This record gives sequence, structure tokens and C-alpha cells, in this order.
Amino acid sequence: MQNGQQLKPECQERTPTTRSCCTCCQDLAVSCYIATVDSDESGSSTTADAGYLEPSTVLPAQDSARSQQVVGTLDLNQGLKLPSEELLGHLPKQSSGLQRAYLSNVCTAKALQRQGVAAKMIQVAAEDAIKQGVKYLYVHVAHDNQAAMHLYCNRCGFYQEQSESEGYARALSRPRRYLLCQQLV
Repeated sequence: MQNGQQLKPECQERTPTTRSCCTCCQDLAVSCYIATVDSDESGSSTTADAGYLEPSTVLPAQDSARSQQVVGTLDLNQGLKLPSEELLGHLPKQSSGLQRAYLSNVCTAKALQRQGVAAKMIQVAAEDAIKQGVKYLYVHVAHDNQAAMHLYCNRCGFYQEQSESEGYARALSRPRRYLLCQQLV
């Protein structure tokens, strides 16, 4: 950070919903999280390194609070599986689906990557997942995404449970992926 400033993103749950678009994702509860930093009156971030953020990421002020700039997002999907997903978690062995959750759509504004925003969102989502009875948290990561592997395994305590075969990934025209797991309780 410039000038010794500390990034202190606020992470909050937004719009918890239960998604049931088809029989494959029945009872999939989705909670969306956003990380924000304060904006000044002009809509610019008050965090020095966030100066390169898009103006479209500003949330208007509500009830005399300061406006906020979105710097990260994350979805917590609670259920046995994600829609159209073949690489599934195995734990817990006997589960109603409410004890397993998947992280998806984890992203951080480029100007603030590697400054703890994603780790903070994952921490908040994991704490909320525990309150909802989740015992195992999963995330899919492309095998060549070293930054994500470092974040999940070294900073957040995930371990590799499974990996997709090279041939299977090639047949789907995508990079091979790992399924990482974190035991919450």
C-alpha cells in the first residue's frame, strides 16, 4: 500500500437466496458476498492503491453513510453439488447437502489483488457457513493458477482432494482443475 495505508475492506453478505432452477440444483442455497472500501464524495476510493478502480463499482451512499466501492465478490453455494459440475466433493460421506458448500465467482479488483481482500471474503464466508452447519468448504481451481493455489492452500487452509484428468479437461476445452477442500469443524 502507498503511504503506509492499510486496506480494511468490509465484507458483507448480500442477497442470500435459494436457487432451484432445475432438479440438479434443488436446495442449493446461494449467498453472495461483496468486499467494499469507503469512497470519498467524488466516488474515488479512499484507499491509495484503489485509485485505478472503475467508477461503475461505486455503490451509492444510503442513510447518510459514505458511498462504497466494490473491490471483491464471492458466492457461497451450500448444497451437495453445483449445477453442471462433475468434480464433486466427497466429504462428509453421509450428507444432507447442507454440510457441504462450494465457493464460486471469487474475484478481486486487479488494483487490490494480493492485499488480503479475497482471504478476508473467504474468512467471512467460512464463518457464516459454519453458522449454517457446513462442515466442508470446497473450491475449484485451474491447475496452472498458482496465485489462487497459494491463496487457498497457503493462506486459507485448503488442501487438494481431487484433480481432473488432463484428457477430461481437454475434451471439455478447458484447463485441468483441482478440487480443494477445507474442513471447517
